[in-house]
Amino acid sequence: MRNHEFNAVKVSDGTAAGKNYTNVVISYADHAFSCDERPTYNPHAAKEAWVHTLAFFENRLK
Repeated sequence: MRNHEFNAVKVSDGTAAGKNYTNVVISYADHAFSCDERPTYNPHAAKEAWVHTLAFFENRLK
């Protein structure tokens, strides 16, 4: 997997039910990049997104 740049923005403005959350934009991937049945599938972006998902679960669901 190649390293790609991504933007992580921490938002805490109360619009998310008063919770802090992290929004990650994978700028080099198109919509539905993790669906391997679509032409926009991007395996590198899907792997990167999954790493972020697992980290979120690890940090927030203990």
